[in-house]
Amino acid sequence: MRRNILLLVLAVISAATFLTTKSLITNGQRSQTSQPTKETLDERLSRLPITDFTAPEPADPEMRRLRRARNKRNNISGVPEELKRVLNDNMEPVLLHLTWTHQPDEPAIPASNSDAIVTGTVKEVKAYVSTDRTTVYSEVTLNIEEVLKRPPGHPLASGLTLSAERQGGAVRFPSGKILRRGSLGRNIPEAGRRYLLFLKYNEDGEDFSIVTGYQLLDNRVLPLDGEGDLEKGGNGPPFRNYERYRNAEAVTFLNEVRAAINALQRLAREVNHETTLSKAAGDNAADLFSVRVCACDFVAFCRRAKSGLPTTRS
Repeated sequence: MRRNILLLVLAVISAATFLTTKSLITNGQRSQTSQPTKETLDERLSRLPITDFTAPEPADPEMRRLRRARNKRNNISGVPEELKRVLNDNMEPVLLHLTWTHQPDEPAIPASNSDAIVTGTVKEVKAYVSTDRTTVYSEVTLNIEEVLKRPPGHPLASGLTLSAERQGGAVRFPSGKILRRGSLGRNIPEAGRRYLLFLKYNEDGEDFSIVTGYQLLDNRVLPLDGEGDLEKGGNGPPFRNYERYRNAEAVTFLNEVRAAINALQRLAREVNHETTLSKAAGDNAADLFSVRVCACDFVAFCRRAKSGLPTTRS
């Protein structure tokens, strides 16, 4: 009898141990799939565009002027020259800036924060080094397919190309060593792929900076930004809102973007209308005040004339 009880207790303990172990393994697997893997990060880093540290300037004078302006814009500001760390082949091979954990979530459709919103296919991506030789940035050349929003007075149109930059890229030294730089979660569009991009216009370099974007893959949508796996997601702040449109139907998503842009344009028209009405009301009030002043001056003139006093002002 005791032997049977002992066997029963051992069976219960074995079953409990098995279930606990299975639960731990399952939870561990879930945790791993919701986090970016080292292989995923390595793949992204390997696809960064590379420039040579000693790359020459463009020969064309106009292209050289624009490149100098764009390189200068990417200098590190607010740091004395003697404290700047010029890129060299003794540095860490990989350095990525991290986002703050308390940073608020970014809007999934930042229409109000963008000067231009376009769809198109990336023609090429090139890396460049800033004028002070401290940072690397990448420039995307996009063949425009559709312009959903354009800056006032800017000639964006279907069939044209535009240049848009983003921090990050790789630089190769004469020694052969390559440094890779960027911001974790701020990914760079890749050549040959189709995107919807939200852009800010830069007057100094006559180009754009990428706010964020979405890859249009077949008929579904993948967020450009985020620290999670490209396919499975798993993004936290500030990239969490982008997950709302992961794997959404591309046509439906683009219609939502157009609706957001139309709502902004309606609001702008209403504000302009209210401003015009307020200005008109102010002008009318000023005109009425002028009439009253003139009337008062005329009455005073008549009184002075009737009293035989001088009617001209000294």
